[in-house]
Amino acid sequence: MRRHAFVLATIALATLAACADHGAAGPTAPLARGAATPAPGDSSHYFAGEFTAHGHILGVVGTAPTPGSNDTLRFEPLAGSRIRVVRNLLVNGVATQELAAETVSDDDGAYAVSGLAAGYYIVQADPPSGSPYAGGFSYLPGQSSDVQVDVYLWKQP
Repeated sequence: MRRHAFVLATIALATLAACADHGAAGPTAPLARGAATPAPGDSSHYFAGEFTAHGHILGVVGTAPTPGSNDTLRFEPLAGSRIRVVRNLLVNGVATQELAAETVSDDDGAYAVSGLAAGYYIVQADPPSGSPYAGGFSYLPGQSSDVQVDVYLWKQP
């Protein structure tokens, strides 16, 4: 047991040391805000380019199992869900968030947002008014030109 704790502690220290060496590890260019200038003091990792985020807002419905099927979940598209795409930034060592885009899901529960600067985001979805579902979110890593992320909303208790 002690040996496992020692190995885990060694790995944790090595990881911390690697992350603390800002000069040798990772890209050095600043993270651009939109297509303009970098945020003052922005120390986030840098990925070049802009991307489009798209996906669906889906309500999770539990069902009784049927003969021949073990699956008890199905998903229904939620039209009219309010969607906020929030960008995660690390500015002068402090985690901050800024609203990058807002939209509403279409009749199929689909959404799309273009022109996002590469980086890390959270897609937050609120169900339409009168819906039995609670709001939810998914993480959105903007690391390529086209990223698909679905958000699953569960029924409120």
